[in-house]
Amino acid sequence: MNRPEGEAEHVANAPDELDPNHLLTTKGVESQVLECGERAGHILLSDYDNGVEHDTLKEEMNELDGISLLFESSPGAYHLWNLTVRSKEQTALRQLDLRGADAKHVAIGWRYGKWTLRTAPKTDMNGEDHKSAPELVRMWYNETNRGQSLPHYRFARALHDIPPAPFEDSVTWRGEAFSLSDYRTVTEELKKEVWDDG
Repeated sequence: MNRPEGEAEHVANAPDELDPNHLLTTKGVESQVLECGERAGHILLSDYDNGVEHDTLKEEMNELDGISLLFESSPGAYHLWNLTVRSKEQTALRQLDLRGADAKHVAIGWRYGKWTLRTAPKTDMNGEDHKSAPELVRMWYNETNRGQSLPHYRFARALHDIPPAPFEDSVTWRGEAFSLSDYRTVTEELKKEVWDDG
């Protein structure tokens, strides 16, 4: 199994060969906001896989400026998007300030220069869904004069059939494009067996 450089220190019991029954594919949204083909900044993409309380996430959304979207990625696990465009440094620091956010997700995104969160089902080698796509739970807007990512907002609206929101005409929009990525991951069973939480 190919691992990103430096990621090996988190592996406790890595198998010599990966059982293809544990290999899954999916798609994810990337944090980069592009303007004129150049990176203008990042949106915040936070992962909450550690059983954080829904009320805690609501509080986090209320403290973030701009547009926030909360998705349930699996029972008791959440993804939080905040569409305020920030520098890579500001994005990483803001994520680390969030209670219950996955610090490993922050570190991996820092290493690669972008963060990715799943937007599609996880499918096995036979094309069967192993885990459903994240579902929108809540969208929230706190007034700000900071730019919000228009391409990420349009994507979320289209993907989740979100009707137009009253704040849309008052927002300062930024960006022309963003990226989606196809990537491979492994089953939760293998993650529990292999990855060291320490």
